[in-house]
Formats: sequence, structure tokens, C-alpha cells
Amino acid sequence: MKFDLGCGYKKREGFVRVDQDSHVVPDILHDLDVLPWPIESDCAEELCMMHILEHLAPLPNDYRRLWQEIYRICKPEAKIVIEVPHWAHDTFFADPTHVRPITPVTIAMMDQQRNLADIASGGCESTLGLQWNVDFALDTVGYGTDNMSGLPVICRYNVTAKKPERKCLSKS
Repeated sequence: MKFDLGCGYKKREGFVRVDQDSHVVPDILHDLDVLPWPIESDCAEELCMMHILEHLAPLPNDYRRLWQEIYRICKPEAKIVIEVPHWAHDTFFADPTHVRPITPVTIAMMDQQRNLADIASGGCESTLGLQWNVDFALDTVGYGTDNMSGLPVICRYNVTAKKPERKCLSKS
């Protein structure tokens, strides 16, 4: 299944729309800050999170639980597309409902392979993937720019959930 989390009024073909605003008439009416989400474990092959992540989980512990929830619902190798305001642009600071910037390093710190490499090299980066028991690979980073200034306005991240395949045990 494909989920558009915090879908707003946009309708993406083939996606189950999830939002807390009943005016957008989502398929699943739910506040994404309330965990767990009414979505089965290991069922999402793709997540779309357009301009929602910066609004969620205001406290560090909430943020950890949010990423654990994303990981819970993802199938192995699930694709996640995240779009957020650029952390240094006025659009991030202008909206009082934005609770945190989301940078490429924010996502990359949840990659367990990167965490292990950082530990081996004596680095000092937060090993969120290992600490939180999640594993995400940051595949690509892109930026949308302001037409007038040329400065980055939005960030787009393509992420993969690195999860082992679950083996079903048959009853004999």
C-alpha cells in the first residue's frame, strides 16, 4: 500500500490519504502526532510526506517515537519521499507551526551503517539509527530554489527503509 501522510487537499493517485483535517476528506482521519497510527505493521511500500514532517513531534522523545512509527509501518525497502522547507529559508521560520528543521544529516543519522562507520572512525555524530532501532538510507537530496534569489526554498529527500524480510513460519 502507498500512504500520503498529512495529505492536505492534494490527491495523489493510488495513495491512501491520511490527515487530521476532516475538511480535506482523507481516507483515514487521524492526527499523526497520536501514536500508534491506525495502519498495519509492515504494509507500506511507499510513503509520501509533503510538508508535514516539520510540523510533527515537537519534543525529542516524540520525534524518536514518530520515526519508530514510520519504521513500523514500512515494508522492507519501502520508499519514502519527504519534502520540507529548507532549514535556512524564511519560509521555514515564517510558519509558527513548524517545530523543527529537517536537514539531510537529520535523516542520515538514522542509517545504522553510517552509525557504525562513525563509531569505528571515532566520530561524534548522534547514532539515532542504533539508538532508536530504526534503519533508513538517505538515497537522494534535492532542492527547489526561489525564482528571485536563487536560494534553496524546499528540500526533497528520497529515503529507503532498510528492514529485514520477515519470514512466515508455517504450521506443520
